[in-house]
Amino acid sequence: MPAIIKILASFSLVLILSRTRLHLSFSLLIGALVLGFWAGQSPPGLCGIILHSISRWSTFYLVGIIVLILLLSRLMEQSGHLQRIVYAFVLVVKDRRAISALVPALIGLLPMPGGALFSAPLVKKTLGDIPIPAERKAIINYWFRHVWEYWWPLYPGFILAVGLLRVPTWKLMAVQFPLAIFCVISGSLILLLPLKDLKKREGPANRWESFRTLLKESAPVLTIIGVIIGLNLLRRVLARLGLELNYPPELSILIGVVVCIALVIRTNHLGLNDLTRALRDRKYLDFVFLIIAIMIFKGVLSGSSIILEIKEELLDYRIPILLIITILPFISGLVTGIAVGFVGSSFPVIIPLLAGLPPISYLAHAALAYSCGYMGMMLSPVHLCLLVSRDYFDARLSACYYILLKLVVVVIVLTAIYVFILTRIG
Repeated sequence: MPAIIKILASFSLVLILSRTRLHLSFSLLIGALVLGFWAGQSPPGLCGIILHSISRWSTFYLVGIIVLILLLSRLMEQSGHLQRIVYAFVLVVKDRRAISALVPALIGLLPMPGGALFSAPLVKKTLGDIPIPAERKAIINYWFRHVWEYWWPLYPGFILAVGLLRVPTWKLMAVQFPLAIFCVISGSLILLLPLKDLKKREGPANRWESFRTLLKESAPVLTIIGVIIGLNLLRRVLARLGLELNYPPELSILIGVVVCIALVIRTNHLGLNDLTRALRDRKYLDFVFLIIAIMIFKGVLSGSSIILEIKEELLDYRIPILLIITILPFISGLVTGIAVGFVGSSFPVIIPLLAGLPPISYLAHAALAYSCGYMGMMLSPVHLCLLVSRDYFDARLSACYYILLKLVVVVIVLTAIYVFILTRIG
């Protein structure tokens, strides 16, 4: 049987199992075991691959980062820190169209399951006194809530992509940042510009003081970006002095999140009881198991010769690699409805196919795969944020999808142009 059929069959098995009550981590583990035996691995050999995959430092880094990010989200939510950031921002901005988009975007700085429900009341209050269809309100809340997910280093999907691609964090951030801009452009054109009759709100008397408050409240979160950039600059300076500072790509994120947590604890005067309450969540274990399963799935793929067989078959059957790079993440995002899901299930298949590409082309194709998976995730009928936004605004799902499809088309077109330019450069 062709190797590509084996890959697609195991990939489909993961997606089918994930649609049942079985957790995605167990779905990936079953898919990895089936693929490993199918690829000719013996039980001892497969056990060796599994042990190697879960004992690598990159796995420990990923697990640590994910757990710390979940802790950070809980601490900022419990202490009211996130609410203060949003309130300070609302005082600064006058344009209600901007507020309706940027309030969910600000809340989206922290990855919270169903976080769109947190921003929905604020969006409703901003747009509540004008006759706007419920579907438009719901999608404004839903779309702008997720504009950060392409490059913001607090999102598990992005962190996992950094770990799997084995590239410096800042490089993937730089390459995928324009994709977030495309989402903003798409949302502005289709969702915000038609709201021409929306009057501006009255701003406070001292807007500079409000801006200073916004910067002060946002400082802990912005510190993460500062740490990532600072560590990269330090490594470059030391390299010029003849001192090589080599560390895993995930380490800069880990340090940044630890510093951010420390600042949040200090700013909000949190104690041991607050930390204990924030840690009482089953989601920590769920994500730990998910990361471990993803690394096992990746290890089985890289530990067998099946990827080399696929490359040969692609040449023989003349199947464009570009087709696999776009379709697999999109389907995975559509089925799982979560970034970690499409990255974890499709990237281990895609990344080996990109081996040998120049650095810029490698990152460009990775960004294309991420964008396609992201658009699939945004269209997913099991995406919790879409469902809670629809329910809160009492919108028709079919009408929501009509708007979403237009947004997705604009983003995909802009992404295709961007990736075409990058590949020509690289």
